[in-house]
Amino acid sequence: MSSTLQTLEKGQHIHHRGGWVPTIPKEFLWVDMKRSHPNDVFMIKVGAFYELFHEDADILHDEFGCLYMKGEVAHNGFPASCLDKYKSGLEAKGYTIRTVVCPMRSVSNQCSI
Repeated sequence: MSSTLQTLEKGQHIHHRGGWVPTIPKEFLWVDMKRSHPNDVFMIKVGAFYELFHEDADILHDEFGCLYMKGEVAHNGFPASCLDKYKSGLEAKGYTIRTVVCPMRSVSNQCSI
């Protein structure tokens, strides 16, 4: 039996079906932040990239055509060098953006917003 991951289209990801449970530290962090600021878009910097999850990933997909990564979780991102483009572009469309910087190996309590 193959466990090949597929790239899903918008609306096919697990957050649209309910029952999603975070499994990695970045996802737990995202859930905690969204509880406090549900209408904000969170861009989590890990290494040289900013990553977005779930409805935040959907927004980046809708507004800029950024492709989803493979798997059931809506997840996409961009190189850190492109932050100004995406952040200013979303802010111009009325979104409130929060950038979160995390060390490469630990995305728990050591992150800063």
